[in-house]
Amino acid sequence: MLRARSELFRQQALADVRQRPIVRVKEVLKDPVTGNAAIRYEELTETSEQRETLFRNMTITTMRGEIAKGAAFFSNLHWCLRLAVDVAHPVITGDDAVIVEGKAPTLEAALTDGATRILFPLCRHACLIGSRAKFDVETEAFRAFDLKGIQACYLRGTCRFAYSPKRLAL
Repeated sequence: MLRARSELFRQQALADVRQRPIVRVKEVLKDPVTGNAAIRYEELTETSEQRETLFRNMTITTMRGEIAKGAAFFSNLHWCLRLAVDVAHPVITGDDAVIVEGKAPTLEAALTDGATRILFPLCRHACLIGSRAKFDVETEAFRAFDLKGIQACYLRGTCRFAYSPKRLAL
C-alpha cells in the first residue's frame, strides 16, 4: 500500500494515463436478433484543463485499485520483527529495499519455499522478515550473525547503492 500511495507511483501512473488513447462511449448498440452488443466511441473534446482533471481522477482510480489489492502477494507468509539494539550494527537497506534470500529460482517459487526469507527493512532499528515457515519467536533482537548476513546481502547484491546510518566495512 505504501508504494501505491507514494508520489513516485502517482507520477508514473499519471504519465501512463497521459499516453493512453482516451475515448468516451457514445452509444451501446444491441443486435435484436443475435443479442450481441457493439459500442460506438467518440473522441474526447474537453479542454486541456478538463483533460488534466480527468487524468488525475484516473490516476487516483488506479492508485485505489492497487491499494485494494492489499498484500495478497505476501499474505500467505509468516512474519517476524527483528530489532537492531546495537547502534554499531544497524539495519541497512538499498535502492531495492526488499531482498529475497534463498535458493528458489523465481519469486513464485520463493513464496512457497519454507527455507526462503523475504527481508523488508523498516528503519535502522527494525526489519520485517517473512517466510512460509513459522517463526518460533515473532519479535526479538537480531543476533549479530544474522544482522551481518543481511548487511552483506545489500552490500554484495545488485543494489546500486545502500543506505546506512554509519559507514560499514565491505
